Amino acid sequence: MFLKNNTVQEGIVFVVISVVVFGPAFFFIPQPQKSALEKNRLNNGTYQAASDAVLPQGEQKSLRNDIEIIAKRIAAGNKQGEETFAPQYVHMAGAYEALGMTSQAKNAYARALLEDAKNSDAFFGMAHIALQEGDMKKTEDLYRQVIAFYEKDPRGYAALADFYANTLKDEERARTTYLRGLLATNNTVSLARAYALFLEESERNYEAYLYWSGIVKEDPQNQEARAHMDALRPSVQDAIRASERAGKTSPRLQKK
Repeated sequence: MFLKNNTVQEGIVFVVISVVVFGPAFFFIPQPQKSALEKNRLNNGTYQAASDAVLPQGEQKSLRNDIEIIAKRIAAGNKQGEETFAPQYVHMAGAYEALGMTSQAKNAYARALLEDAKNSDAFFGMAHIALQEGDMKKTEDLYRQVIAFYEKDPRGYAALADFYANTLKDEERARTTYLRGLLATNNTVSLARAYALFLEESERNYEAYLYWSGIVKEDPQNQEARAHMDALRPSVQDAIRASERAGKTSPRLQKK
């Protein structure tokens, strides 16, 4: 088995939603706006919180224009070959979130789910809002829903594990979620990387070393993994020697 590069949508460290450049055509619609949480990606093994900074006037105007164009297109019923308007509602919701219009964002995410009951971006977006509002149960339920619908998508496991680790401070549930995800996704590299960082934070250095070494075995040029191995090696040298004598190897990771 080999490393498995995460080919799901780029998204999952949050940055304010980027300005979309519109063309002259009336029905030109930008690429679907990723939800606020989906804007985060597996970077340093955690999801970063959304910025509280006020957007510049230019970006606010662009986002409002974006919302207006999407609304007009939906009202016109022009799907341009799409099966549903769910991606457009998610795009709209993300713009509302960036503008601080939480109620409107919730409504747009809800409309996305009416169009597509399994839209993972809508679930991530709603989870992000629930987390910011302090509704821990709803946040957990929404992440679990993503996992239920998309068992082999590492994003749901990563988000839920990070929620347990950094919000609820429940290390054991986070660890269990990571391991469950690694099993379900055949050790997807993005999830393995997140888990390795989690293990370091939990001072499980030898386990972290094994996951980093698994990444390096498949990608010898991965400088991040090598740097972590070098940093961990002095503290786990005895365990490495014992493992080598016993013939143990690092976790076998997958790539598509």
